[in-house]
Amino acid sequence: MQFINEQYKVVEEKSTDLYGTTYVVEDIQKSDSLKHLRTVNLQNETRDFIEYMKNNFYDYSTYFHPNLIAFHFFNRIILIDYKQVTVNQYYYIYDYFEGINVFEYCKGKHSDLILNLVAELCAAVKFLHLRGFLLGSIDINDLQVVHCEDGDHLK
Repeated sequence: MQFINEQYKVVEEKSTDLYGTTYVVEDIQKSDSLKHLRTVNLQNETRDFIEYMKNNFYDYSTYFHPNLIAFHFFNRIILIDYKQVTVNQYYYIYDYFEGINVFEYCKGKHSDLILNLVAELCAAVKFLHLRGFLLGSIDINDLQVVHCEDGDHLK
Protein backbone atom coordinates (compact mmCIF):
# COMPACT_ATOMS: atom_id res chain seq x y z
CA MET A 1 0.00 0.00 0.00
CA GLN A 2 1.43 3.35 -1.05
CA PHE A 3 -1.46 5.86 -1.10
CA ILE A 4 -4.66 6.16 0.93
CA ASN A 5 -7.51 8.28 -0.45
CA GLU A 6 -5.13 10.03 -2.87
CA GLN A 7 -3.92 12.26 -0.03
CA TYR A 8 -1.75 10.19 2.27
CA LYS A 9 1.48 8.59 1.08
CA VAL A 10 2.53 5.72 3.34
CA VAL A 11 6.06 6.20 4.69
CA GLU A 12 6.19 3.41 7.26
CA GLU A 13 3.97 0.83 8.93
CA LYS A 14 4.29 1.29 12.69
CA SER A 15 2.07 -1.44 14.12
CA THR A 16 -0.79 -3.80 13.35
CA ASP A 17 -3.35 -5.39 15.64
CA LEU A 18 -6.73 -7.12 15.35
CA TYR A 19 -8.52 -3.83 14.73
CA GLY A 20 -6.29 -2.10 12.18
CA THR A 21 -2.89 -0.67 11.38
CA THR A 22 -1.00 2.49 12.30
CA TYR A 23 1.14 4.16 9.65
CA VAL A 24 3.40 7.17 9.36
CA VAL A 25 2.16 9.05 6.30
CA GLU A 26 2.94 12.20 4.34
CA ASP A 27 -0.03 14.46 3.71
CA ILE A 28 0.68 15.32 0.08
CA GLN A 29 -2.03 18.01 0.07
CA LYS A 30 -0.44 19.81 3.01
CA SER A 31 3.22 20.31 2.17
CA ASP A 32 4.10 16.65 2.72
CA SER A 33 3.75 17.07 6.47
CA LEU A 34 4.14 13.86 8.48
CA LYS A 35 1.12 12.49 10.34
CA HIS A 36 0.05 9.26 11.93
CA LEU A 37 -2.80 7.44 10.19
CA ARG A 38 -4.69 4.72 12.05
CA THR A 39 -6.94 2.40 10.06
CA VAL A 40 -9.92 0.81 11.78
CA ASN A 41 -11.45 -2.33 10.28
CA LEU A 42 -15.26 -2.39 10.39
CA GLN A 43 -16.11 -5.43 12.51
CA ASN A 44 -18.39 -6.18 15.44
CA GLU A 45 -15.75 -5.12 17.99
CA THR A 46 -15.15 -1.72 16.35
CA ARG A 47 -18.69 -0.82 15.21
CA ASP A 48 -19.47 1.21 18.36
CA PHE A 49 -16.15 3.05 18.16
CA ILE A 50 -16.73 3.97 14.51
CA GLU A 51 -20.23 5.27 15.24
CA TYR A 52 -18.89 7.22 18.22
CA MET A 53 -16.19 8.82 16.06
CA LYS A 54 -18.69 9.68 13.32
CA ASN A 55 -20.78 11.54 15.88
CA ASN A 56 -18.04 13.09 18.02
CA PHE A 57 -14.95 13.57 15.90
CA TYR A 58 -15.59 17.25 15.30
CA ASP A 59 -15.46 17.88 19.06
CA TYR A 60 -12.13 16.08 19.36
CA SER A 61 -10.66 18.03 16.45
CA THR A 62 -11.44 21.42 18.02
CA TYR A 63 -9.73 20.81 21.37
CA PHE A 64 -6.14 21.77 21.96
CA HIS A 65 -4.04 20.95 25.00
CA PRO A 66 -0.24 20.79 25.03
CA ASN A 67 -0.28 17.25 26.44
CA LEU A 68 -2.86 15.79 24.08
CA ILE A 69 -2.31 14.59 20.55
CA ALA A 70 -4.26 16.66 18.02
CA PHE A 71 -6.72 14.72 15.86
CA HIS A 72 -7.19 16.08 12.35
CA PHE A 73 -9.54 13.92 10.33
CA PHE A 74 -11.82 10.87 10.42
CA ASN A 75 -13.35 9.27 7.36
CA ARG A 76 -13.90 6.10 5.36
CA ILE A 77 -11.11 4.70 3.18
CA ILE A 78 -12.37 4.93 -0.39
CA LEU A 79 -9.19 4.46 -2.42
CA ILE A 80 -6.01 2.51 -1.83
CA ASP A 81 -3.32 3.06 -4.44
CA TYR A 82 -5.92 4.88 -6.58
CA LYS A 83 -8.25 1.86 -6.69
CA GLN A 84 -11.70 1.57 -5.09
CA VAL A 85 -11.73 -0.54 -1.94
CA THR A 86 -14.34 -3.20 -1.32
CA VAL A 87 -13.70 -3.65 2.41
CA ASN A 88 -15.20 -1.21 4.90
CA GLN A 89 -12.31 0.49 6.65
CA TYR A 90 -12.13 3.83 8.36
CA TYR A 91 -9.17 5.95 9.35
CA TYR A 92 -8.24 8.85 11.52
CA ILE A 93 -5.29 11.21 11.29
CA TYR A 94 -3.38 12.54 14.27
CA ASP A 95 -0.13 14.37 14.95
CA TYR A 96 3.14 12.73 14.11
CA PHE A 97 5.57 12.49 17.00
CA GLU A 98 8.58 10.45 18.04
CA GLY A 99 8.16 9.36 21.63
CA ILE A 100 9.29 6.88 24.21
CA ASN A 101 7.02 4.95 26.53
CA VAL A 102 6.63 6.95 29.74
CA PHE A 103 7.55 3.98 31.94
CA GLU A 104 10.74 3.30 29.99
CA TYR A 105 11.57 7.00 30.08
CA CYS A 106 11.14 7.25 33.85
CA LYS A 107 13.58 4.46 34.71
CA GLY A 108 16.42 6.07 36.65
CA LYS A 109 14.96 9.60 36.41
CA HIS A 110 14.76 11.99 39.34
CA SER A 111 11.45 12.06 41.22
CA ASP A 112 10.88 15.77 40.41
CA LEU A 113 10.87 14.99 36.69
CA ILE A 114 8.48 12.07 37.21
CA LEU A 115 6.15 14.29 39.26
CA ASN A 116 6.13 16.87 36.45
CA LEU A 117 5.00 14.17 34.01
CA VAL A 118 2.29 13.04 36.43
CA ALA A 119 1.12 16.65 36.73
CA GLU A 120 0.95 16.88 32.91
CA LEU A 121 -1.12 13.68 32.78
CA CYS A 122 -3.50 15.05 35.43
CA ALA A 123 -3.84 18.35 33.55
CA ALA A 124 -4.71 16.53 30.32
CA VAL A 125 -7.30 14.30 32.05
CA LYS A 126 -8.82 17.32 33.80
CA PHE A 127 -9.01 19.16 30.46
CA LEU A 128 -10.95 16.24 28.96
CA HIS A 129 -13.21 15.79 31.99
CA LEU A 130 -14.15 19.48 32.03
CA ARG A 131 -15.35 19.02 28.45
CA GLY A 132 -17.48 16.00 29.29
CA PHE A 133 -15.12 13.24 28.13
CA LEU A 134 -14.75 10.29 30.44
CA LEU A 135 -11.84 7.92 30.01
CA GLY A 136 -12.63 4.25 30.49
CA SER A 137 -8.97 3.33 30.57
CA ILE A 138 -5.57 4.54 29.50
CA ASP A 139 -3.32 1.98 27.88
CA ILE A 140 0.23 2.24 29.23
CA ASN A 141 1.50 2.16 25.64
CA ASP A 142 -0.50 5.31 24.86
CA LEU A 143 1.53 7.44 27.26
CA GLN A 144 4.57 8.76 25.45
CA VAL A 145 7.25 11.28 26.36
CA VAL A 146 8.33 13.52 23.50
CA HIS A 147 11.29 15.85 23.38
CA CYS A 148 10.34 19.48 22.73
CA GLU A 149 12.33 22.70 22.57
CA ASP A 150 11.45 23.48 26.17
CA GLY A 151 12.10 19.97 27.54
CA ASP A 152 10.48 16.58 27.64
CA HIS A 153 6.70 16.41 27.91
CA LEU A 154 3.97 13.80 28.15
CA LYS A 155 1.68 13.23 25.16
